[in-house]
Amino acid sequence: MKCLALAAHALMLALCGALLVAPAARPAAAQEASQFFPETGHTVSGAFLQFWRDNGGLPIFGYPISDERSEPDFANPSGSTRTVQWFERARFELHPENPPPYDVLLGRLGAQVTAGRAQEPPFRPLPPAAPAPDRAFFPQTGHALAFGFKQFWETNGGLPVFGYPLSEEFDERNPSDGQTYTVQYFERARFEYHPNNPPAYQVQLGLLGAQLIGAAPGRVAITSTAGGAQAAIGQDETALLPAGATSLAVALQFPQPVNPQVLQVQLRQIAGPPPWQIGPGGQAPARNSYSFTLNGAATGPQYLRVEVDRGPGVPAVFFGIQLGGAGGPALQANWNDPAALVSSYYNAVNRREYERAWSYWERTGGPNTPPASIADFVRGYANTTAVDVTTGPVRGEGAAGTIYFPVPAVLAARQTDGAVARFFGCYLLTRTNVDTGNASPPFPITIRAARIAAAAPNADPAALLAAAEAQVRAGQCTE
Repeated sequence: MKCLALAAHALMLALCGALLVAPAARPAAAQEASQFFPETGHTVSGAFLQFWRDNGGLPIFGYPISDERSEPDFANPSGSTRTVQWFERARFELHPENPPPYDVLLGRLGAQVTAGRAQEPPFRPLPPAAPAPDRAFFPQTGHALAFGFKQFWETNGGLPVFGYPLSEEFDERNPSDGQTYTVQYFERARFEYHPNNPPAYQVQLGLLGAQLIGAAPGRVAITSTAGGAQAAIGQDETALLPAGATSLAVALQFPQPVNPQVLQVQLRQIAGPPPWQIGPGGQAPARNSYSFTLNGAATGPQYLRVEVDRGPGVPAVFFGIQLGGAGGPALQANWNDPAALVSSYYNAVNRREYERAWSYWERTGGPNTPPASIADFVRGYANTTAVDVTTGPVRGEGAAGTIYFPVPAVLAARQTDGAVARFFGCYLLTRTNVDTGNASPPFPITIRAARIAAAAPNADPAALLAAAEAQVRAGQCTE
């Protein structure tokens, strides 16, 4: 299918050359519901943001410490992945097979962090106890909940948020600050008693998310610093740092020992501007960590994709650094699943971060790809103010070491003159150099091609999406 020209509109290059790409498959209203947290450099959106707001927000869950990403779903023996997002005190999991509000569930971090402690005295089940006003006994786990912890549990969500108690109250040294507190573990949380705080803040949740995020299989904790600003970068994600930086410090903490002598850092950036360079002598290798510096120029690329090669047989680590940005929608950027990538691409276009958008393409200058010149790529969006996008179901298709992801999509492109142009079609994404059927990181997904056609301005979006999905089912989403 060829791109159709739009009479009297300057969007032809943008849609038939630059090829706008669709974000995650959620209704338009949900796509716009996002909040960026400068404290940690991450964005919470859609169903996760709604759950965060409806169930206590910052005091209960803390700040986000990752963007949405895919992780292995260990509850599913088929080895599939699940969309999750980590917070200081929790891990949110997306369960689209459940009706709202049960489509977002909390990870069982309390059970995870206490695995293997069942024989310790505080974790041994107790015989049933008689009911009392300030005490509740749970026969499901053989533990009781009393006084301040009971009040906090009941006031802030109870069983759906925290789960059943897994222990009695006991004193334990806190891994976050080294102090000893009275604590109690639950399936999804750790309660801590801080007697020196004002009464309203004496019961706090432990930082289980921050404690366990590094234990996620294959994940690497990454931080980057520019001047006094520091940002956390999830593996396969992008961090936002202040504009104008010319020196960056990057530190990686690996979940397993590495050989720093085989580590190699490669940068992907737009040709033309003065390139960023890896600073000489900037490496500080250790058993589980690696750090380096990046030096650039004020006129250099504002976006860098970084690849850290860990040697033969070990997955590489990909992440991005975006300097400044022109504002607009909150930053969304990662490569770890098709919906996340297409959302990241369109987010970059809407934020006018064209170097970042450019980096998501596998190739340019060919059929159904952007123009070969980034200057032409940017000019293609000169008359575009924003695009609302809806996508259909995405299924991976393995073939000869490559996984293909056809993504059906409908676009509504708003132009500078107020007109709205509609399009439908599909985008072809790939993950290369993996075993057939393996749809998990570390290899990044890229956009290989797009087949987009114009529709009537008053066309029904639902009908257009059905046509796009039919195109995918018919095998027409090809290069």
